Amino acid sequence: MKNLFCLVTILIVSTTFSQNKQQEHTLHIAITKKSDQPLSSKVHIYVYTVKNTSSKDIQFEINTTPVGCKDNSSKMNIEIQSATNQRVENIQVKAKASYSFKLKLQRNHLTKLDTWSCIQINAIDNKGIPISNTITVSQFIPDTKNFQ
Repeated sequence: MKNLFCLVTILIVSTTFSQNKQQEHTLHIAITKKSDQPLSSKVHIYVYTVKNTSSKDIQFEINTTPVGCKDNSSKMNIEIQSATNQRVENIQVKAKASYSFKLKLQRNHLTKLDTWSCIQINAIDNKGIPISNTITVSQFIPDTKNFQ
């Protein structure tokens, strides 16, 4: 009975430690620069920085997920670019280093006006598991006919 109690206690402590470890993110995403274009612009570019807080190099991808927001939602074309405006997919950041990327949002002729577009951004590993915090960017898409 005493051995069973010890085994259960070790299992609970181990599971709790494992869950806490999984919730710690090794990458941290923060916005560096918001779009400086007027709301009526068809293209908006945001600059983000990913900081590696671990002592190991990490390979990851930037994941973007359109999410519903506000009362009226609309989708925009999303592109992840490097600081030199190249498309990026797999990114490697050294230990304790940072990597900057651009989020390019572009509306097309089918994008609904007077709506919001919301996108969640996070970093994922090669298995699709989130390894960073999640940031939501919200972009209003005005109907310029309503401008006075």
